[in-house]
Amino acid sequence: MDQIEKTNIVLRWKYIHKVRENLKQRFKREYLGFLRSSVTKIEDKINVGDIVLIDTDDKKRLHWLLGRVLELFPGKDESSDLLKCELKRETY
Repeated sequence: MDQIEKTNIVLRWKYIHKVRENLKQRFKREYLGFLRSSVTKIEDKINVGDIVLIDTDDKKRLHWLLGRVLELFPGKDESSDLLKCELKRETY
């Protein structure tokens, strides 16, 4: 391969990588945000003792941690913005 073809391949790979990252961020922002907003519309809100998924940016959804809700801290609109969770003997 000549130098021009190698450059085109590298540029194309960078472009595809950038598009993929943008799609992942958009998915997290839009779809997961939609799921969060739909939870507030359901009567079954998060309660003490519930098991919840804990989202982390450095892990894939498959590896998100599970936690048990220990305490709720109500927000301005009476929804729980913050909660205290227990993860395998650790409390966050």
